[in-house]
Amino acid sequence: MKTSIKSKFRPVFWGAVLIIAAVMIILGQTGVIPVSDTSWFAWWRIVLGALFGGWFIFELVQLNISSIFFPLAFAFMVFQAPLTKAVGKEGDTLISNWLVLLIALLLTIGFSMLMPSRNKTLNTTFGRKNVYYDAGKDLRDACIHDSVGNIEVYITNRNAYDGFGVIRVADNVGRINIHIPPTWQVAVQAEGNLGEVEIPDQNFNASKGITLVVKDNMGRIRVVFD
Repeated sequence: MKTSIKSKFRPVFWGAVLIIAAVMIILGQTGVIPVSDTSWFAWWRIVLGALFGGWFIFELVQLNISSIFFPLAFAFMVFQAPLTKAVGKEGDTLISNWLVLLIALLLTIGFSMLMPSRNKTLNTTFGRKNVYYDAGKDLRDACIHDSVGNIEVYITNRNAYDGFGVIRVADNVGRINIHIPPTWQVAVQAEGNLGEVEIPDQNFNASKGITLVVKDNMGRIRVVFD
């Protein structure tokens, strides 16, 4: 039931964000709201600000504290020029964009380490690790949390699998390869991702399946059928 609620909430939420952005663009382009190159209401700032603001609110509502820093960083970069003007500074930037992204990355990794998942979690930071899950008992609450690491995930005791497993993956600038039997079907639930999730062609008539719940911040998650 919880997954159903989230899946219904997401399109409604983003639909409202896009409608508000469209209204603000119309007001700006028709002169109702004055717009200049350094205006808070430039149309592209409205669109990007709405998207990043919506992303931030979505993560905050879901209590994903470690995932709020990149949308905040991107929103700051979008509005940095008018903000610089508002505080009376010369130029268009208060802080280098690369420094803003570095701060967001460090905060994301730091809070990810301080606030681990409530599930049985594997945490890896700045390292390489091979992980083995028993299909008969470990795939009900498997959770992987990787920050700038490299993880290979393998599934053993495959004949004992009942076909209803879930692996939750949170990846911050890392690389995770998940090795899945070729006779299984993989479903992906991805939220707030800036990374890459790669799944090769698969058998959609498979009798068993597994769900990957993915949060990927500038990392790479790859499914390998073997």
